[in-house]
Amino acid sequence: AALLLTWSAWRIHEDEIPRVGVMTAAFFVASQVHLPLGGTSVHLLLNGLVGVILGRRAAVAIAVGLFLQAVLFAHGGVMPFGVNVTVYAIPGLFAGWAFPRLRRTGRFRDGILGAGLGLVTGLLTTSLVCAVLWLG
Repeated sequence: AALLLTWSAWRIHEDEIPRVGVMTAAFFVASQVHLPLGGTSVHLLLNGLVGVILGRRAAVAIAVGLFLQAVLFAHGGVMPFGVNVTVYAIPGLFAGWAFPRLRRTGRFRDGILGAGLGLVTGLLTTSLVCAVLWLG
């Protein structure tokens, strides 16, 4: 997580900070929405959207959003903070990398591409969380 954050924050320009702040707020608020699914509930991630909008700066927004969740609501906690940042940021960074490349091909409408990347980042995040839990 420290390496991701260092790379993500390296030489951040002053004009990028408001966009990072807005996407941090969107990530933070959306993750507080819990949706019932079967016998459990899930919450919105938006890490793919954060990655598409912010590119490599996504890890900064995700880390700040997760820190606020841990401190204000005890959601996720402080101890697994590095793991949480990593499993949320990697799919977001992937989406930020993939979106412009897939968009240039011209094969997808933006809505279909966004929905597909949202699905892929959700599955990738879930897979990383499952891998961490299984390995732990």
